[in-house]
Amino acid sequence: MAFLAARPLHVANRLIAAVFAATFLLAGFAQVPALSLTDPRGDMTLAEARQYMLELINRDRASEGLPALALDDTACGAAQEHSDEMARWGYLSHWDLQGRKPDQRYCEAGGDGAVFENVYTNHNNPYLGARQNPLSARQLFARREVERAQAWFFNQQAPRDGHRRNILDRHHDRVGLGLSLASDRKYGSRITVAQEFVHRAGSISGLPAGLGAGNAPTLKGRLERGLALHSLQVCRESLPTPMTTADLKQTSSYSYPTASVVSYFPMSRRSGGVTVNRLDSGEEFSVDLSAGRSWHDGLYYIIVWVRDGSGGQPYIGSTRVVKMGASTLSAAAREGGRDSGS
Repeated sequence: MAFLAARPLHVANRLIAAVFAATFLLAGFAQVPALSLTDPRGDMTLAEARQYMLELINRDRASEGLPALALDDTACGAAQEHSDEMARWGYLSHWDLQGRKPDQRYCEAGGDGAVFENVYTNHNNPYLGARQNPLSARQLFARREVERAQAWFFNQQAPRDGHRRNILDRHHDRVGLGLSLASDRKYGSRITVAQEFVHRAGSISGLPAGLGAGNAPTLKGRLERGLALHSLQVCRESLPTPMTTADLKQTSSYSYPTASVVSYFPMSRRSGGVTVNRLDSGEEFSVDLSAGRSWHDGLYYIIVWVRDGSGGQPYIGSTRVVKMGASTLSAAAREGGRDSGS
């Protein structure tokens, strides 16, 4: 497939928008009636439950001829933080109480790939109001509950099968898993699960903690061997604001921002272009990100689209999320412009 640099920019953006739609037809979340939290085969610690869920995911992927995933420590940390918060506050959402979505949470935890989230609870009424419920002192998980959560994700039927398609994405190579158990005197025990599927097409460096007018960092990257840079897209959405449990109750599926600020293509003069150096070990690329007049305060997604040798559609190989605003620039200056993925 040829680079889209040869096409008018609006045509390229339409194709990218179509790929966005195909990538993010994810179901909002999963909830099923509660089961007994005791199992005759014995309860598992968090580490054991996480490992068992990984085995179930890889079993399901193997049934479709897909390679196994490995646990990702950074994604596990982001997943566990989100799962704990959902369990404590009795909500289920891809957003958290700070208003952050999975990409921002993963990046701020130090993630350097592209992340795609599934969330679940075993309770038939996941919204218990605004009060906080403590996590259980003993985080022990029944094997049957872990199996039930994975089965709920994987056994979905089209067209509402976003969780299943997330599990079976051939580009994923890692996953982060969070499982939490909280107790409520009125509603009983609740298990929450967050699955953060990751694929990482290469490495990215040079992106500061904050952007601002006149700030033109040079973004550099290296792709894995066999991959080619398709484009680099910058999208914007409003900065996150705190959300209540009532707000979170109204959420469902999530996606990348729909407002595309600029797209850079290899050898594209119109957009400034991306310099690409093709090596035996893989492609290297660099581009100057110049925040122009159309760059307003907000949350910016730096999205790296890549192609493999299969001839299929380009896919997202990595995503970085960075803020733009006066307070963000002050924080960035204090941090000395450190790479957001470090």
